[in-house]
Amino acid sequence: MEADTLAILFALGLLGGVVTALVGGSSLVTFPILVMVGIPPVPAVATNLVALTPANLAAAIADRGKLPPLSWALFWLLAGCTAAGGAGAALLLLTPARVFEVIVPALIGFATLLFAYSDALRRAIARARAGKSGGVAGIVLPSVLLSVYGGYFGAGMGVMYLALLALGGFEDMRTANALKNLLGVLNGFVPIVLFVASGVVLWPVAAAMLSGALIGGFGGGYAMRFIPPIAFRRVVVAIGAAMTAIYAWRYWF
Repeated sequence: MEADTLAILFALGLLGGVVTALVGGSSLVTFPILVMVGIPPVPAVATNLVALTPANLAAAIADRGKLPPLSWALFWLLAGCTAAGGAGAALLLLTPARVFEVIVPALIGFATLLFAYSDALRRAIARARAGKSGGVAGIVLPSVLLSVYGGYFGAGMGVMYLALLALGGFEDMRTANALKNLLGVLNGFVPIVLFVASGVVLWPVAAAMLSGALIGGFGGGYAMRFIPPIAFRRVVVAIGAAMTAIYAWRYWF
């Protein structure tokens, strides 16, 4: 692989790591670009996950002081999301390549809409919860079910986790964000093992992106304390909308 290509992939991973830590939704940026440079969709999902999951870990470590204390309900939430990620990855590996190509535009479009309206979703949840007590136990099952999608494709999972954590009573944004990053790591653990074992990971691409993503994820975890994420959010939404249109034209027409 040429040096300029490696530099581009490093920069892509760096951007993905920062976006993951600050607002989530990095796959809306990185996955379409991987496909655009000629990587088939299923290897692109696998390689993207291997490259960016450690950024979630770096971001969670950077703000680990805000993680909530472990309880039985939180344990089952973490364990369930881990197992569900494996189920989603197995489903992806069983999906015929052509079928997955056809649904890629819909997946990107869904994740983009979810990401674009995440603030409105959180406000609606806050209004619904007004005067009511939430709890982690009540969000374990929906979190596990959604985590199957996380192992299958994963774009927009950060938004989904934040919305569910809001329902569970996590009102402090930094606490919710740190836990969201940890859930992202656990949700990606079994899929990474399955993807590596199946041989679909493109290691030169993953290594270049991973080195950038680790730096971006750790730096973004610290930047969360100081930088308003709105600028990153707008960029991610714009890219996601453009990629939805591009891949709808590519695979549907």
